[in-house]
Amino acid sequence: MKRILTIVLAALLALALFSFTGCAGEKETQSALTGEPDEIMAALMLKAAAYVTSEYGLPATFNDSVTAATAQGALGLSADDFEQYIESATANKGMIITTAHLVTLAKLKDPADAKTVMKLVAEGFDSGQWICVFPDESLVIASGPYLLLIASKTDWSNAVLTAFKELAGEYTKANTFYSGPGELGSMELLPD
Repeated sequence: MKRILTIVLAALLALALFSFTGCAGEKETQSALTGEPDEIMAALMLKAAAYVTSEYGLPATFNDSVTAATAQGALGLSADDFEQYIESATANKGMIITTAHLVTLAKLKDPADAKTVMKLVAEGFDSGQWICVFPDESLVIASGPYLLLIASKTDWSNAVLTAFKELAGEYTKANTFYSGPGELGSMELLPD
């Protein structure tokens, strides 16, 4: 009888351990990334170039520091949110405004705020900020104190995301919060 009771109690204990494991909440990711966003961005874009499958490669781009004054366009964050959550950030932008391409890497003041900032970015970023063009998708992902926003063509977005995941090691699930308009359809000409 003692043996049966011991087995039952052991089974209940094991069940309890497995049942409550999911209640602990999502843990912070431990990133392999270190340094400032501008340094990481250079390595990220160099690595991403190897993953582009289109014959044209990545678009011509330049890097630009993100400030509280430019945070809305680069991250979708208000100046106040930027000041509250972001230590520093760098944006990689298409050189020609007719190319919808933006990759922004931000270093958070506190990695515990990653989920909150990802939500703010997803709600505040304007994927239609380019004139007459849209990215195929916009997404946000985090790794430790680093948050990455990608708004670009699918091929470029996938290349940057793959490179980020390799460099970061651990990362959150990517939140794709915008999928582009796709085919706009054919336009009919009005008769004269």
